[in-house]
Amino acid sequence: MCNLLQDTSRAAIDAEAMLVWWPEISQSRLMFLVRTAHQTLRLMARQQGQSDRQFWDTVLKAIPDPLLGTQFSPSFRTPMTLLRLLESRRAEAEHRLQSGSIRQITTAMRLCGSADEAVQRNLALLRAGLRILPTGRLLDAGADVYPTFLDKALALTPS
Repeated sequence: MCNLLQDTSRAAIDAEAMLVWWPEISQSRLMFLVRTAHQTLRLMARQQGQSDRQFWDTVLKAIPDPLLGTQFSPSFRTPMTLLRLLESRRAEAEHRLQSGSIRQITTAMRLCGSADEAVQRNLALLRAGLRILPTGRLLDAGADVYPTFLDKALALTPS
């Protein structure tokens, strides 16, 4: 997941993460909350015998579409609500930037004439408020390896 923060020019970055506007929370805190919610969902799915990739894909689709989440047990409600709350900050970032594409925004920020003081102030404001929110996907050669990543992380967690 840290690669999402280090390389925003990845071809799949817009599928793997989204920009959110949340100056009140640090990037590291946001990553902690997302990782905890994803691990909780994955663990609950495994406990209910639903640890396959198709189920994970359904979970991810239910975040922006709460009607899809009605098929899950009530125990899924808390982590899903947290992820929906975090994702709700996406609209503010898109409104401010007129784009939701991480690649477009970071490219534009790199190409700005940063010698101009007004541009420097605006870039500093953007950097202070923009956060990268992982979507629950991590693509490697076209395959989503995030569920496997979570399963490995959970295997290291004491029960």
